[in-house]
Formats: sequence, C-alpha cells, structure tokens
Amino acid sequence: MTHAGAHFAFSGPPFPIGKLKPLQVALISLVEDARVEQLAMQQMPGLARLWRPYHVAQASGHATAADLLARLSRALIDPSYHDDHGWIEKGRELFATAKTDWHDPAISRHIGGLLGNDIGQMRLQFNPRAYIIEPPYRDDNMGLWDFGDQHGELAEEIEVGAESVRIEQKERDDGKPNEQINETSPRARPRQTVEAEGVLVARYPEWDHALGRLRGNWVTVRESESGIMSQPSEPMPAGTNVIAQRIMAIARGTAIGRRIREKRQNEGEILDLDACIAAAVARRGGQPPEDRVFQRENPGPRDLALLLLLDMSQSTADIGRDGRSLLAVEKDAASILGAAFEAAGDALAIHAFNSDGREKVRYVQLKSFIDPMDVITRRRLAAIASEHSTRLGAALRHAGTYLQRQRAFRHVLVVLTDGEPSDIDVQDPAYLVEDARHAAQALRRSGTDVLAFGLGQGSFRALDRIVGSKYAFRVPRIETLPERMIQLYARLKA
Repeated sequence: MTHAGAHFAFSGPPFPIGKLKPLQVALISLVEDARVEQLAMQQMPGLARLWRPYHVAQASGHATAADLLARLSRALIDPSYHDDHGWIEKGRELFATAKTDWHDPAISRHIGGLLGNDIGQMRLQFNPRAYIIEPPYRDDNMGLWDFGDQHGELAEEIEVGAESVRIEQKERDDGKPNEQINETSPRARPRQTVEAEGVLVARYPEWDHALGRLRGNWVTVRESESGIMSQPSEPMPAGTNVIAQRIMAIARGTAIGRRIREKRQNEGEILDLDACIAAAVARRGGQPPEDRVFQRENPGPRDLALLLLLDMSQSTADIGRDGRSLLAVEKDAASILGAAFEAAGDALAIHAFNSDGREKVRYVQLKSFIDPMDVITRRRLAAIASEHSTRLGAALRHAGTYLQRQRAFRHVLVVLTDGEPSDIDVQDPAYLVEDARHAAQALRRSGTDVLAFGLGQGSFRALDRIVGSKYAFRVPRIETLPERMIQLYARLKA
C-alpha cells in the first residue's frame, strides 16, 4: 500500500503506449517504480527499511532478461548492492545522473527506452507471459499506461504478463465460476487450459526467510487427472522383481504400529512396577507374593500410512548412467513400493507434483490410500511426464493434508526428487529451500514423519537442509533402493 501511495503522490498522467514493445513497457514501469519510491523515501526515510528487504535478487554469471530486471530493481533502491554487470551499472548511473529531475516522470520513459535498446542488442529473449514482477510487493503497473484505442493484440500482449500469473478461473463465494469474460474486452483473456492446468483446490501460505514470516494464501495448488488412457503400463526393467521381493520381505518383517504391553508375566524384558508393589505388600502382610512381576512388549498390528510424493519437474527428464530418465526411476520405485506395501497390508498413496509459478502448482493423485496397485494405477504412473519446476513447500503442505486425514498410528511422507526446489518466479536460491524446510518442520510438529530420497548423482545438500541429513537418502541407482529402504524402515521403527 505504501508503494501504491508513492505512485498516487508522485506519478503523473498515464504514459501513452504508442508503439512500445512489452520489454520497453516493463523497463519504463520498473524505472517509474524506482523514481516514485526514491521521492517517497526523501520525505519518509523509514520506507527504505520497509521496501529494501523484499529485494533479494543476486548477481550471477548467467543473466536472462527477467533476471536482469530484478537485479536492476534492487540496484536502483539499495546502494549497498554490488553488481558487475555493465547493463546494471549503466542503469544505476543513468538513474543517479537524473536525480535532479526525479520529479519529472518523463525520465522514466527516457531511461527505460535506452535500457530496452541495450537488452535488444544483447539478444536476450523476453517473454511477457512468463515475466513475474520482482519484488512481489510491486503491482503490474497497468495503471501507468494509456492504451488509447489499441484494443488488439498489442495491448493484450503487454497485459498478459500480469494476467498469466493470476488465477485464470476466479471463483465466487458460492464456489461457482464467474461469468464468461467479455470477448471484446481490451484486458488479456484467460487461456482456456483449465483441464491441462487442473482445478483450483487449495491455497497455502509460503515462508519468506528474508522477512521471517509466512505470506498468507500465497500459493495456489491445482489438481488434475493423469491421462490413464494415453499410455499403456510400462514394463518393469530387468532385475526389479528381485528388488521388489527383497523389499516385500523387509516390509512384512518390520513391526510399525502400537506395541502391545503385557503385564504380570512370569518373564519379560522389564519389571512390572504395579506387580512388584503388590508382591511387596503381600510379603509384608505375611501372604505368599505373586511371582508374575514382569512385563513385555509385543508387536501390535501394522498401523502405517505412507504417502509417496513424486517430483515430475522438467529436470527429472535428465538421463542417468543407465540410459533411463530420472522420472522413469521414480516410477519404478513407486511401483516397487506399491507392491511391497500392498503385500504388507500398509496404506500407501502415490501422488506427483510440479509447478509453473506460485499460481500453478500442479498436483496429481496417481493412487489414493484405498486404490489397489493395479493396472489402472500403473497406467497413471506411465502417463505422467517431466515438465515445469519444483515448488516443493506447497506440495508438502498439500500432501500433508491428505496424509493426516488417514487414520493410522504412524504417518510418513516420503519425497522422491532429483534436486533442490526452484520455480520461474523466484530469484533467491534459498527462498524455496527455506520454505520447504518450514513446511517439513510444521508436518513433523503435527506428528508426520518427512523423509526424502534424492535420485541421481547430485549432492542433495538442499534435501539435507529441508528434511535433515538423517532423513535424506541418496539413491544414485535403482539397484541401491533396497538398502535405502532398509534405512527407511529402520527410521520408522525408531
């Protein structure tokens, strides 16, 4: 609201859009944001302490157009930020040189136009549909622009950058979709991809480690169906039957559940204190004491619910040493665990996720707790494909809601992934790692165990941070899965 107030106080009439390209519009808007904020901070210096913590972009060797815009935003408000990129330094110098003219909105158009030409000469691609304005407290700046009578493709292309990161299908309070958007509206129209992107089912908070607080209702989870008819069930690779049999034997032989305590036994592991007191009282009273003063604990019925969460982001398409993709290894592991848990009588669900920004975390239920591990489930597994990014924290929170509804003594959430969290609208590499760690800690406090299997040859330092080094397992090859499963069951028995 303070940022909007700065625009209200210091922005002039809307800029005519003319023949500007989307990149030029984004840059002029960025410089205008910096200009009004500098004027506001001159009058109220405390605003710097409010705004600067949101600017978390870091200098990096690999620069995209969106990355450079986020870094420029920080450079224009944070004098302590150092960035060696020539384009960033030029933007900072142009802005500082114009300090005496900061009261004039025309400098934003001049500086933004110059910087836009430089981006074009660097041959950097700018996709307005994927562009996310950084930092997140800044709005889409559509109020800065006068589109005139341009109700066609140019206006839509400029505005779609803001529209595409919002929820395409708004819902009224009664849960029904809003009326169809007027086709003649100059606003960007939502893309008709509800089936592909899924149905909005939940919104979750997200932990901002820089601010030290949760952002309420920040992430949108959409559930979609896996196309079970699009692919036949895939055959298991050679040797996996032996692996499955070994894991089944481990599962059947492991007691996970409430242990039954038997008191007043003739023998046992520990003394039954009540029986010992009764024997002492009887002896003092001249009565023969009872000699059954032991107790022992026996394994009770199996009482475990485990949710297996598969990462189906684009990076899982990478090919491993055996010539197979990491997602294929995940599918094999899910099939093996499904057969093992079904044989052991434990409840197992298999879900998958990926993300395309905070408004599109896609979530798929491949097998619910009541579904059998049959050909339908295997076809669902075969149908999922690698795409998009890995917003793990939101997926953990959503999976936790399903897991905690299942009646069981022990709730376990196991993640199969190939690397650390990432998404297209996040520049800070630690942001999603810390959010996933916050989500995992919240699940543990509620009584759910969280473990992770890192597939492939990565170091998986992020997994150690998210779930703890004792609960993060490395699986460089599918053949090593049985040994890792032994470790898993050892953790569950602890």
